[in-house]
Amino acid sequence: MLLSDEELVRRYKQGDDQAFDTIYERYYPPLMRFMTRMCGNTEDAQETLQDAFLSIFQYLGDFRGESSLKNWMYKVAARACWKSKAKENKTIPLRTDPRARHPSGETHPGHEGAVVSNGVPGWGQNPERGASNEELRRHIRRGVASMPYIYRIVLNLRDFEGFSTREVSQILGIKESTAKVRLHRARSYLREWLKEEFLSPE
Repeated sequence: MLLSDEELVRRYKQGDDQAFDTIYERYYPPLMRFMTRMCGNTEDAQETLQDAFLSIFQYLGDFRGESSLKNWMYKVAARACWKSKAKENKTIPLRTDPRARHPSGETHPGHEGAVVSNGVPGWGQNPERGASNEELRRHIRRGVASMPYIYRIVLNLRDFEGFSTREVSQILGIKESTAKVRLHRARSYLREWLKEEFLSPE
């Protein structure tokens, strides 16, 4: 019988160490994919995820269930990503000013609506899954990896992991309006990045 997250947490708090093993096995694959997209490579992702699971193991006994276990674990993982990036002390500048006017004539008003650039397909959730071929998926992954951290993590949580904008704001500890602005800028950035990739001569 597949136990719910709530039941696994309850059993863990009662001293059942196997419950944590089940939580680990359940969430390691999606968190590893999330970390890999955030870190850009498997080695850094594994190291950061290890730190995240150490924190999860340390604080799971204090988990009060105010959010779902999944959301809480992603919150811990997001903090581990942030700490890792803070150690590197690196920032990647935007290719284009997010407040600049697009060639399409659209501006970045800071809302969640999508701007579709000429020649680049739009998408809903999970742009990588919606891509028609592996080459485009590779371009999408590279584009996501190239954007600044504050936009990359919002895009990953919202469009790849499927969290709502409200959940993203709760996971990251930011206002929902801020999450919407960052999501819009991340999507616009990725569209412009893909447009440059496909239209630029080799």
